[in-house]
Amino acid sequence: MTTWGAAGLFALKLALLAMTLTMAAAIHRLESDDQEPKRSAGILFLLGLPACYLLLNAYVSTVQCHAFSILGYVAFLWILDGYRRFPSTRAPWLLPPLLAVWINMHGGFVLGLFAIGVHLLWLVAERRKQQAIELSIVALFCLGALLLNPYGWRFVPKIIEAWSMSRVEIVEWGNVLGNGPLYGWIYVALVCSTLSAAAVNAWRDRRFPGALILLAATAVQGFLHAKLVPFFLVTMLALGSAEFLRLIPRYDIPRRVADFFCLLLPSGIAAAAVTLIVLQFASGDKILRPRVPGWNAAAGEPADQNHYPIGAVSLLAEMQGPVNLWCPLHWGKFISWSLYPNVRVSMDGRFETVFPAPVRADHLRFWTGARDVSVASDYDTTHILVPADDVATLAAVDASSWVRIYQDPIAVLYARTALATAPAARDNSSTFVGDVVGDLSRFAHR
Repeated sequence: MTTWGAAGLFALKLALLAMTLTMAAAIHRLESDDQEPKRSAGILFLLGLPACYLLLNAYVSTVQCHAFSILGYVAFLWILDGYRRFPSTRAPWLLPPLLAVWINMHGGFVLGLFAIGVHLLWLVAERRKQQAIELSIVALFCLGALLLNPYGWRFVPKIIEAWSMSRVEIVEWGNVLGNGPLYGWIYVALVCSTLSAAAVNAWRDRRFPGALILLAATAVQGFLHAKLVPFFLVTMLALGSAEFLRLIPRYDIPRRVADFFCLLLPSGIAAAAVTLIVLQFASGDKILRPRVPGWNAAAGEPADQNHYPIGAVSLLAEMQGPVNLWCPLHWGKFISWSLYPNVRVSMDGRFETVFPAPVRADHLRFWTGARDVSVASDYDTTHILVPADDVATLAAVDASSWVRIYQDPIAVLYARTALATAPAARDNSSTFVGDVVGDLSRFAHR
């Protein structure tokens, strides 16, 4: 970031996406090696276009560790699928060192362990004894690799807590339909069609439904938590697309219809990636991440996240002395990057690792339900920042002893009665961004 700036982050993001889609296409080629190449490319192209639209949710912002987990998951699928098809390969022994790197980057490595477990059952069901034994040994080494982190064995219960934690205050961890009707129903259509194809093939062939298990598990997780949608999408492109190909000869589809696929671009997955890049350059956040119009109070997030409290931030930047700001989670990181160390926030995106459970519970009580304003007063909070269109929270804070000192179309800033001062004029079109280095201290109870 320091050396290459935003351009470097954007290039890294596209590189991660390209590697992910390339590996998915490689798995698809392994799974469909007995099909006509042109038809195979056509299937991948048809599925790739809506899939890449849904993948935008994972790549639209700055590069996050989540993107590395998507790449790691599809890499595990590639190695395991190749081992199932080519027993002589020693590629599975790459999994333990890869997992050792992965666990130090993101908690999504759990899906890599899940993929190993499914493929182990797959080998057992197909009575491949030698391969099953070897993969079991690899799995044990992978479990040992879990200890190769700065926290040792204490890391394991923390990961379990993180995966079981409620994240109702974050939209991307909510139901996939919360990302907007278009986004949600495209996902549902892809899930229903792909699972149907995989189920029909597994039933007709009387074979172990390994692909169906992977597709179903990632589909359910993606539906419950929108942030996990990409894991189903890469599974669909890698394994699910081949299930559609197996249906073509089974149901005697006319040759003329099948030949239609030959008219499509031969490199369907590349065309889908180009479509994603064009959409990202040509459109704004409203197209990339469609949402239900209006304020989503339960999630603590406005319909358009491009609306940041720039005016309030510029006012806070000029205040003397430390400021403890109670603010929505989704604004926490912007304010931290802009104003640390003078302004410290009640919560930001690191809530599961930095902030203890009681603080998370208090934060949720304030922004949802009865809007309990007293929880902010129980801490050394000096100011409260509320989105201007969160009517319920504004009414609750106005009814308390807190005093409005600033407001604009984006945000309203409150201070304790003793701190209330006349606000200077502010413009929400300018910003203050500092060079942030270091960490934030937690609020302390009064």
